[in-house]
Amino acid sequence: MVLARTYTHTEMQRASRAFAQGQNGLPRDLRLALAGTEVSTSLRELAQLFQRLQDDRHEADYDLSVRWRRGDVLVQITAVGSCLEYLRRERSARDLRTCLTSILVWNRISNR
Repeated sequence: MVLARTYTHTEMQRASRAFAQGQNGLPRDLRLALAGTEVSTSLRELAQLFQRLQDDRHEADYDLSVRWRRGDVLVQITAVGSCLEYLRRERSARDLRTCLTSILVWNRISNR
């Protein structure tokens, strides 16, 4: 809980964008940290989902012409539930640990 306030949406978005692209989207230092481990399909999907949900949240907050339907929201909730299960199941995976750690310092490591 202590670290929760250190995360910023901007850094999370940038890191997610990079991890969604797999190894090719990552800065050199992160590729080295992964030591040849590929970014899993599940992590790429999680990163893409984060981006999509953040975009949708911005749209819901700021675009009054968009109407959200219950069914659409339930689909998103189900997707988040699947991602949480992935996080629980794969919490020791090198690519996931690298991603979650990099989010804290994304601005510093992405410009190296």
